[in-house]
Amino acid sequence: YRKFGYKEGDYPIAEKYYSRCLSLPIYPSLKEFMGRSYDGLIVTGRRPTPNVRELNQEKYWQTFKDIVDWSKDNINSTLYSCLSAHAAAEYIYGLKREIGGKVLGIFEHDIYHTDHPMLKQLEETISGAHSHRYSLSLEKKDISESAFMMISPDLKILATDDYAGIYLAATEDSKTILFQGTPAYGKHT
Repeated sequence: YRKFGYKEGDYPIAEKYYSRCLSLPIYPSLKEFMGRSYDGLIVTGRRPTPNVRELNQEKYWQTFKDIVDWSKDNINSTLYSCLSAHAAAEYIYGLKREIGGKVLGIFEHDIYHTDHPMLKQLEETISGAHSHRYSLSLEKKDISESAFMMISPDLKILATDDYAGIYLAATEDSKTILFQGTPAYGKHT
């Protein structure tokens, strides 16, 4: 931040948050990180590599699989967001993403499984941001017919929009959370 002319104290709220936040880049010290157990892990997405359509062809695929496998025994709850939600859906559940047109905007998502702990006290819909060209999509009829139950008996679609696709899915115990929505990218990403 210094190279942009900012100094310590310019953003005290953000600085306080980041003093307690763990950001995990993927580099050699990942092994040291994986030597411990944690309450939670957030695995974020990244911009897809140009011209690489299959996630299992991305250069980070093996590292991603190692993190997923390690997290099963060492993390109480893992949230996969954006592209990592697509990767987790494919690696853990065999659900392939679909390419489509650019989905960008704020969408109203229908809520399913209102008894799930993550959705308690929410209305019938929630607003959420999407910015992606790939989607985890199921038709409404598939949700009502429990199509996800064939993928995994414990994974539930929690919120979805007909156009934008799945926004949020999780296991009953919230050990695995797939969050496709993201406000992080813009019109051309």
